This record gives sequence, C-alpha cells and structure tokens, in this order.
Amino acid sequence: MGRVTVLGGTGLLGRTLVDRLIARGAQVVVADRRQCTDGGVHYHCLDVREPGALAALLARYPSDLIINAINIATVFSELGPDGYEGMVRYHAELFDALKHHTAPTTYLQIGTTGSGGLGFDIPFTHGAAVEDLPIIHKAAFAGMSSQLLVLISRSFSADQVRVAEVKPGLAIFGERILCLNHGRLRVVTIDGGESGAYTADELALLTRYMGFTSVDRIADKIMRLLTGDRPGAGQVAYDATAALNGAIIGEDAHDRELRDGTLDRMNLMMDDHASLPATGNLGPPSITRDLVLAAAALGGQDSRGFIVQDTLDYLATTQSSIAEYLGAQDLEASMVPIRDLVQTMGQVRPWQVLERALDERRMKRTPDA
Repeated sequence: MGRVTVLGGTGLLGRTLVDRLIARGAQVVVADRRQCTDGGVHYHCLDVREPGALAALLARYPSDLIINAINIATVFSELGPDGYEGMVRYHAELFDALKHHTAPTTYLQIGTTGSGGLGFDIPFTHGAAVEDLPIIHKAAFAGMSSQLLVLISRSFSADQVRVAEVKPGLAIFGERILCLNHGRLRVVTIDGGESGAYTADELALLTRYMGFTSVDRIADKIMRLLTGDRPGAGQVAYDATAALNGAIIGEDAHDRELRDGTLDRMNLMMDDHASLPATGNLGPPSITRDLVLAAAALGGQDSRGFIVQDTLDYLATTQSSIAEYLGAQDLEASMVPIRDLVQTMGQVRPWQVLERALDERRMKRTPDA
C-alpha cells in the first residue's frame, strides 16, 4: 500500500484507520495536534489552521494515499468569519501540494454533513446556544469543503490524482463502553469522538432523531472504497466527490453547437473590422492585457496603435481599475512573447493566442513525471 499520511490520525476514526492500514502493510505517517506515541507510525505535529503547515507536511512526506480524518468543517467554522479564508486557503494548499506530487496520489477526506443528516430544525448544538446555529454554520463549511474538493478533482486527470470524500450523515461512536464511579454515581459512557463522551440517556435522545453507527462500520466502508472492492446489492460507492461530479451538468454536443453558432454570429457582426478585444470582465487583469496585445499583434500594430489605445480609452470609462493597471504596465515588453506566439500561429483569433500562452504557462508550472 506504500506510504499513507493520515491527518487527524489520533482521533476516534483516525486511530481505527491507522490500525487497519498498518495491518495491510502500509508505512503510516500520523499528523495531528495531539501527541502520538504509538509504535509503527511516524508522528508529525500539524495544525491545519496554520498557513503553510499542510504544504510543508506533504512536501516532507510524499504519499501514495492521504487521508484527512480531521473534521475541518468544525475546525474552520469555529473561527467565525476568518474560517472562510482558512477553509479556502487549506484547499488551495492541498491543490498545490497534489500538483507537485510526481506519482499517482489519492486524497480521501472524511467529511460531514455538519448536522448528522438532520435539517435546519436541529435540536442539538454541542452545548452552544441554539440561536447561534453552530451546527448550521458547520454544515455550511462542510458544503464549502465538498465543493472545493470537486474543483480540485476536476483539476487533474483520473490517473494522476484521485480526490474522494466519504460523508457520513449520522452519529458515529466507538464500541468500547467505559464504566467508573464518581462519588455515589456510576458513570457509564461511550466515546462520541469530537463530541465527547455520551451517557446512555444522551445517546438514546440523540439517536431518536439522528442515525447511529459505529466507527468500525464507517472504517469498513472507507477501506472498501480505498481497496476498490465492489459494494454489494443496495449499497452505494460512498464517494461524495464522485457523486457530485456525476451530478454536475456538463457540456454536450448540443451545447457545443450553440456555442459555435453564437461565435459565428458575433464574428459576422464584427465583419472583419478591428473590434474591442476585451471588456475587462474576464480576470485577472493580465488576461485583459494579453488579449488586447494579441489583437494588436494580429492587426500588425504595436502597443501605441489604435487597437491598444482605443481599448484603454474604453476601459477608462468602464473599468477604471483595469485601465490603471494597464497604464502602469510596460505594454511593449509584454507584447514581445505575444508577438512571438502570433508569428508561429498565423492568422488566428486573439483568444487562441491566449489559449496557447496559458497552456505554455501551465506546462512550465507542472513538474515532469
């Protein structure tokens, strides 16, 4: 199974997965805020809220499989408004780290619905005030994470990086029941992971509304997903990322015909006249700059020609910030690589020049396999 990095490997589900992976012969790296002294694993202290921490870990331990058993929806939702930036940064770091892996890699996130599968009228809040809607905030961050994972998965070919998310919608508990005395009380509890220990009454009340499962049952499903075993009759594949990807409406042949027809009509209306190459609405501003310069180069003009100057004048009245950006640029220097591309491509459209330039930039950023 090679090297496996488990984020949150000291938690309820993380510990169980680490044991399963070691039993299958994996070299396991555990990364967590809590200390770990278990044998058979490499331990690395990690707080995913710290910028750069995830990237440093994955650079130090390139892995065939990365499992995130941290409930990051909880971790970032607890930060309030700052959690949004933290959540986006985490996934941006993850994308960048996966991009620099030279071997096929799987990233599996153990996500959450944030509310145990319940709706807005949820009676449980982990002890916080109901009016603060902490569980609903957690659900919102859980959805944000799922969508960001979909974006990451759509950034790679299937044989380069596989991104998956298992998303339990029920309450998960350990199987060991603890019993001790406190004064004259018998304290009997079961481990609810991040939610803490539950008494029998708490468990019964919770599961009156919410589904119940054991950590081993979830671990079984995760291992089945990782090993590629086929689910049995009536079961699903458990991969929320794959399901979301499959439900996203994509372009079909009719859509492509509509696009081509729209472009044909626009080109006819331009009637071979020099036309505005960009409105500035397609960001970042460098895209506007390069589209304008490509149009000028294709028209045999330099940055002082009317294509560039009239576009700058247009942008000054519609997109002043972009006009200022372009005005501060050395447009003639920026035009050199654009003109070189035009000379190799012949008479094409400005967007095709940009397509080639963007492809070449992307290739330079991608390490050789």
